[in-house]
Amino acid sequence: MKTKEQLFNYIKTHTQWCIQDKELNIAMPLYIKSAYELYNTSVDGFGVLFAKVKESSFDVRMHYNAAKKLEALFSCRVVLVFEKLKPTVQKSLMSKQVPFVVVDSQIFMPFAFTQVQTPSILPAKQYQKYPQCRPYFDWLFR
Repeated sequence: MKTKEQLFNYIKTHTQWCIQDKELNIAMPLYIKSAYELYNTSVDGFGVLFAKVKESSFDVRMHYNAAKKLEALFSCRVVLVFEKLKPTVQKSLMSKQVPFVVVDSQIFMPFAFTQVQTPSILPAKQYQKYPQCRPYFDWLFR
């Protein structure tokens, strides 16, 4: 499973945690089974359940409620895993203290006192449209 390996490698390289895969042997509601891929793990000795979101639905309340339901079922920490996430949704999840990982971009796990954000590699913006304004901007932002 490429996403699982990619997720674990990303977390290992940025946090130096030891992640061990564990078996998942609990019956769960069908709506959770259809909406999330679940990876039961042990991260440096404590239980963490990674729930990879299958759909591109970004209703924060739905994910928040599902994470709480999973925590009640498994009695371990639940971390939501996303392929991509809009900044507004990231801010909303952070304000609600919902742990999440955006693969190859960000790790937010408040229960482990961890927040890692990998900088995106984008070229610097060039202001060529109005070159006559450049001296003013240089003076303004010194």
